[in-house]
Amino acid sequence: EGEREGRQPVLLSGAPQSGTTLLMRMLDAHPEIAAADERELLSGVVLPSLVEAVGDVPEALGYK
Repeated sequence: EGEREGRQPVLLSGAPQSGTTLLMRMLDAHPEIAAADERELLSGVVLPSLVEAVGDVPEALGYK
Protein backbone atom coordinates (compact mmCIF):
# COMPACT_ATOMS: atom_id res chain seq x y z
CA GLU A 1 0.00 0.00 0.00
CA GLY A 2 1.57 3.28 -1.14
CA GLU A 3 1.96 6.25 1.13
CA ARG A 4 -0.28 8.38 -1.11
CA GLU A 5 -2.93 5.75 -1.73
CA GLY A 6 -6.40 7.05 -1.00
CA ARG A 7 -5.32 10.69 -1.00
CA GLN A 8 -6.97 13.10 -3.39
CA PRO A 9 -5.72 16.51 -4.55
CA VAL A 10 -7.67 19.56 -3.44
CA LEU A 11 -7.79 22.81 -5.38
CA LEU A 12 -8.39 25.92 -3.30
CA SER A 13 -9.13 29.18 -5.02
CA GLY A 14 -10.29 32.61 -4.03
CA ALA A 15 -10.57 36.21 -5.07
CA PRO A 16 -7.48 38.42 -5.02
CA GLN A 17 -6.63 39.82 -1.60
CA SER A 18 -8.91 37.30 0.13
CA GLY A 19 -6.25 35.45 2.12
CA THR A 20 -5.55 32.53 -0.21
CA THR A 21 -1.77 33.10 -0.11
CA LEU A 22 -1.80 33.07 3.70
CA LEU A 23 -3.94 29.92 3.67
CA MET A 24 -1.57 28.26 1.18
CA ARG A 25 1.44 29.08 3.37
CA MET A 26 -0.30 27.78 6.48
CA LEU A 27 -1.31 24.52 4.79
CA ASP A 28 2.16 24.11 3.24
CA ALA A 29 3.66 24.25 6.74
CA HIS A 30 1.92 20.96 7.55
CA PRO A 31 4.23 17.97 6.96
CA GLU A 32 1.56 15.96 5.11
CA ILE A 33 0.40 18.74 2.77
CA ALA A 34 2.18 20.03 -0.32
CA ALA A 35 1.10 23.35 -1.78
CA ALA A 36 1.91 24.34 -5.36
CA ASP A 37 2.09 27.74 -6.99
CA GLU A 38 -0.95 28.26 -9.22
CA ARG A 39 1.17 29.11 -12.26
CA GLU A 40 3.11 25.88 -11.81
CA LEU A 41 -0.11 23.92 -11.39
CA LEU A 42 -1.76 25.52 -14.42
CA SER A 43 1.18 25.09 -16.76
CA GLY A 44 2.09 21.60 -15.58
CA VAL A 45 -1.29 19.97 -15.03
CA VAL A 46 -4.37 21.93 -16.05
CA LEU A 47 -3.33 23.27 -19.46
CA PRO A 48 -1.87 19.98 -20.74
CA SER A 49 -5.10 18.24 -19.71
CA LEU A 50 -7.12 20.94 -21.44
CA VAL A 51 -5.08 20.57 -24.63
CA GLU A 52 -5.64 16.82 -24.52
CA ALA A 53 -9.38 17.29 -24.01
CA VAL A 54 -10.11 20.02 -26.54
CA GLY A 55 -7.13 19.84 -28.87
CA ASP A 56 -6.03 23.48 -28.72
CA VAL A 57 -5.62 26.30 -26.25
CA PRO A 58 -5.51 29.94 -27.35
CA GLU A 59 -1.98 31.32 -27.56
CA ALA A 60 -3.10 34.17 -25.32
CA LEU A 61 -3.06 31.76 -22.38
CA GLY A 62 0.68 31.37 -22.83
CA TYR A 63 0.72 27.61 -23.35
CA LYS A 64 3.07 26.31 -26.03
